[in-house]
Amino acid sequence: NNSNSSERAIMDFLAVWSYKGMAPPASYEILSSFFYLPTLAFKVKELVVGGILDVKDNAFRWVNNYFPKIIYEKISPSDREVIHDSIIMTIKLDQNFFDFHRAFGSDFALALRHSLILSQRLIHNYGKVNIATELIEHAKKIAPQSSIALQIYIHSLLTEAYYLSGQHTAAEDSFKNAKKLLNFLTSGERTWEARLLLKIIPSYIKQKKHDETKKSIERALSLERKNSANYILIRNYKAYYLYENSFLAEAKQIYEDNKHLAALLPPKLRKKCDNTNQLSLVLRELGKYDEAQELFENKLGTANINIFGKMTTLVALTETLRLKKDYAQAQIKAKELLATAKQSGSSKFIVYAHEVLANMLHDTDRFRESIGEAERALATGACLGKDAEFNSLSTRMWILMGHCHKELKA
Repeated sequence: NNSNSSERAIMDFLAVWSYKGMAPPASYEILSSFFYLPTLAFKVKELVVGGILDVKDNAFRWVNNYFPKIIYEKISPSDREVIHDSIIMTIKLDQNFFDFHRAFGSDFALALRHSLILSQRLIHNYGKVNIATELIEHAKKIAPQSSIALQIYIHSLLTEAYYLSGQHTAAEDSFKNAKKLLNFLTSGERTWEARLLLKIIPSYIKQKKHDETKKSIERALSLERKNSANYILIRNYKAYYLYENSFLAEAKQIYEDNKHLAALLPPKLRKKCDNTNQLSLVLRELGKYDEAQELFENKLGTANINIFGKMTTLVALTETLRLKKDYAQAQIKAKELLATAKQSGSSKFIVYAHEVLANMLHDTDRFRESIGEAERALATGACLGKDAEFNSLSTRMWILMGHCHKELKA
C-alpha cells in the first residue's frame, strides 16, 4: 500500500506474469521490454531492498509466494486482462505461455479457445492436471450459457480432469451436471451421452461402484456402433472392471478380442484403443510375469503414449518387477515414476510411487525405509480427499506399516 505508482505497476506486472506459477521468474530483460522507465533499475532495486523481490541469476523471484496471489486479486479484472493482453503484444512467448495469457485476456472468444486447447496440452503432454482443471473451470465461466453442446463438452473435460487427479466426487458432479444438460439438446444427444459415459466409467471402476459401472458400460455399448473405436474402448473398460473383480479369464478374452478388432482400425484410432488395453495386467495376475513385462515395456516405448499412460504403465511395470524379485530394476523404475510424477505435479501418482517403493523395500527387509515411504504415501494421499480409491490405499499402507513394525520388534 505504501509503494508508489511505478513500483506498483512493476508488482502488478510480475503478479500477472507469474500467475499460477506457469512462467519462470522474469528477467530484467523481460521487465525492460515491458516498461519504458528510465528509473526501472532503481525501482526494481527498491523492491529487492524492501523485501518484496529477490534476485538470483538475473531473475526476480517473490520473497513470499503469497505476494503474487494477493496482488493479483487486488488488480481489477479489466486491468488484469489488459496486462495479459500487453504481455502477448510486447514479449516473445513460447506456445504454452502465449496460450495461457490469451486464456485470461480481454477477448473472451479467444480466451475460451486457448483455455481449452492449453488445458488438454497440459494434461496429456505434461500431466499438469491441477492448472489444467483451473483453465477448464475458467472456460466454463466465460463460455456462453446458450451453447448447450459447448457446456456439455466443458463438463466432460472437467469429469476427466477431476478423475485424473483422483477427485472422484468432483468428477461425478461434473458428469451429473452435463447429463442434466443433455435434455436441452436439439440433436446429438446419444453421441454426447456416450462421450460422457466414456469419461466417468473409469472413475466408477476405481471407486468400486459396481452397479453404476455395469449400467454405464452396458448403456455406452448400446449407444456406439459395434466395433467402432469407442465401442472397443468401452469393452476395454469392461475388461478392466472384470480384472479388478478377479474375473481374469473373461477379462483376458475381451482384451485379446479387442486387440484383433483394434488392428482393423486406422493407426490413430488403433493406438487410442491399444493404450487402454490392459491385457498385461491380467497376464501379471495370472503369474505370466515375463509376458506382462514385455507388454509394459512395449507400451512405454510407444511414441504417442501420453504422460498419464506412461505413469500408469510405470506403476504396473514396477509391481511386475517386484513380483519377479528383480528388485534392482524395480527400484530404478519406481524412482523414474516418482521423478515423472513430481515433474508433472500429479499428487495421485506421487502417492502410487511411494506405495510401490514401500512394497519393494518391505520385500527386501528394509522395514524402516518401507515405513518412511508408506508415511509419505499417506501424507500425500491425505491431500486428495476421502474417495474410495484413497481409502483403499490408506488401508494397504497401514497394514504394511503394521507388518514392518512387527518385523522390527522380532
